Amino acid sequence: MTAPGALRPGTPEEAAAMLGEAAAAGRSIRPVGGGCLLDLGGGRPAPDVLLHTGALTRTVFHEPAELVIKVGAGVTLAALQAQLATGGQEVPWDLPWPDRQTVGGILAAGIAGPRRLGHGMPRDHVLGLTVALADGRTIRPGGRVVKNVAGYDLTRLFLGSRGDLGVITEVVLKSKPLPEDAIAVSVDYAAVPALGAALARLREARLDLSFLEVRGRWGAYTLVAGAEGLRESVGSQRERILAAVADGRHAAEHRGASVRPFLAEQARAPWEIPGLILRASVPRTKVPALLEAVEGPVVANAGTGVIRIAPGRAFAAAEARDLLGRVDAICAGYGGWAVQERGPLPLAQAEPGLGGDRLALEGGLRRVFDPQARLTPAT
Repeated sequence: MTAPGALRPGTPEEAAAMLGEAAAAGRSIRPVGGGCLLDLGGGRPAPDVLLHTGALTRTVFHEPAELVIKVGAGVTLAALQAQLATGGQEVPWDLPWPDRQTVGGILAAGIAGPRRLGHGMPRDHVLGLTVALADGRTIRPGGRVVKNVAGYDLTRLFLGSRGDLGVITEVVLKSKPLPEDAIAVSVDYAAVPALGAALARLREARLDLSFLEVRGRWGAYTLVAGAEGLRESVGSQRERILAAVADGRHAAEHRGASVRPFLAEQARAPWEIPGLILRASVPRTKVPALLEAVEGPVVANAGTGVIRIAPGRAFAAAEARDLLGRVDAICAGYGGWAVQERGPLPLAQAEPGLGGDRLALEGGLRRVFDPQARLTPAT
């Protein structure tokens, strides 16, 4: 197999021109940021050309007083956080490999880390985009203020689209002040009933948690809970978190500046587990029941009900389809669903619980934004 060619634009305008030229020549294209999550989704053929966005690192503007910054899509998360920290701010994203993951890649992938519970998805901090389409056109959905949408919010279409509709070249983000203090508590549980009871106590305590994670497998789970904000509030919540998990084992704490690197380390699972990953979604009160039903390993955002199941090996397509069908059926019994997030299944088989209507909608959007399927080669 011939290795794909490589394009490395230095500006958004160059990116659009390169896309247009490649499309006119009949070549398929795949955008690449930090190259960390290229295997998300289903199997697809290798493209003719890789378009690398790593040189798109210009800061267009940064207005700390307005909590707004516009940067190139190739800026790494670590570089973005360092720049925002000079003004006492951040974007509340805790994702694996911050020195490699780019802003554009994070938004195209549509994933989030542990702080999704308290701060939402990365897309929730996006005000506007610059996007290069496959035919060489450039569009700029959104803007630089929160209330900038009149009519359809095209910005949301590109966030989580994995580069299938266009290539994100610039991003306008709203930042947040850095918290005064933060706390993370981790504790081990050997059985789901005790773990479920601890999760119930944390919910009943009505804490303002920023993250509530569970990871592990049958017989060995670790619960991670934490909060951030004003120092007095964090201190009060620490005591209530510890009371809720007092029946666990091997309790450990991280406080203040040590919380962010701890969360970045937590965020690497399950992405460092090889092979198939299924993503399930159930009501948060049903998280323990789903953990009891699957062997794992699992990584669960227990505050939102999003659970990733990573068996730890490669699967043949038929085997993956069977496992996904069984997990989706279990989730459906709880009012949820499951999809393949990484693995061998093509898109048409990777989302059994979401129905044909979604596939039809996605296909229609691709035909509008990329009618020649240069960014979305047939699978």
